[in-house]
Amino acid sequence: MSQYISTIQQESDPIKKANLLKSLHEDHDITYNVIASELEMSPAYISNYLRLLRLPALVLDGYYTGTISLTHLFILARIKDQDRIISLYEEILTKGLSALDLEELVRNILFATVSKGDPIGTEVRKAIERKFKAIDSEVDVKVIQTRIKSKIVLEVKGNRLRTNEFLRKLSEE
Repeated sequence: MSQYISTIQQESDPIKKANLLKSLHEDHDITYNVIASELEMSPAYISNYLRLLRLPALVLDGYYTGTISLTHLFILARIKDQDRIISLYEEILTKGLSALDLEELVRNILFATVSKGDPIGTEVRKAIERKFKAIDSEVDVKVIQTRIKSKIVLEVKGNRLRTNEFLRKLSEE
């Protein structure tokens, strides 16, 4: 197995690397977790490479001719529908989409969202924290905002008497 691992580590062609990973798994019955461990990589690293194997030949040709980047390939490989991949590939070619632009398109497809607007500012974030701290000064408030969702995490430490008091006050606000 060490020879295979060494070959995989030295391989620069992503499709050949993906085929080596698949072969090591299928021909030698080694789990992807073990392979990832031997490569000192995460299982997600292995999965990303394996997804490249389902890309249409047309898209792979685009990579080998230098029309699109490896990053484009990894992003396109997140889509399962072959026709959709080809459609996105054509959009890359016609509109000159960067990997960042493609990432947003794929995210919108996968999560049925559209990234619009800017993140909230520090003042708004602090105002939200002040509102909850006014109820209980010891509450931990975290405002988390990504391109596809936002959440406010409140953490109140203490026994149920303490946390019930906070929740009651919160319900009255």
